[in-house]
Amino acid sequence: MSYSYLGFSFLLVAILTICVVSEGLSQVYLQVERQNRLKTFKFEYGDSFEIKLYEDPSSWWEVTVLDIKPERGEILFDIGTIKPEEIQAMRTFRQKNRGRGVFNSTLQFGAGSLLFSLADLAYGNSYNWGFMAGAGILVGAGGLFKLISDQFYYRFDKRHRLRIIDLRFRVD
Repeated sequence: MSYSYLGFSFLLVAILTICVVSEGLSQVYLQVERQNRLKTFKFEYGDSFEIKLYEDPSSWWEVTVLDIKPERGEILFDIGTIKPEEIQAMRTFRQKNRGRGVFNSTLQFGAGSLLFSLADLAYGNSYNWGFMAGAGILVGAGGLFKLISDQFYYRFDKRHRLRIIDLRFRVD
């Protein structure tokens, strides 16, 4: 009985140690926040997104966070080291994929509606133009949603801010 208790205690200590060590590594992150809002977005090591810099405002750079150095206030990306103050805007792939997914779904619905309408016409039934107009409007709305969601990004100004958050405990 004492051996099973000892094994359980060892397993519990090992699991707690793994949890504490893994949490300690991820306590430095980037945070995008909006003024007077509780909702924030966190980005950690290995996250990928696109940024626009003040020195080159016409192009977007696809970057991956390799390291965050809160002592120096720098972020190490795969393209180099950049300070948060140098970043003008940022957009995530989640924002781009949302529009692409909606557009693909509406496009599939439109293609399926067209094929079934043509098959119905081949069997001698009358062509339903009202149904096809509705499907076309739905595909157009999906395309418009994709265009709008591709244009959405975080501009860092008075209302939006990019910060480096360091929640690690200091042991001196």
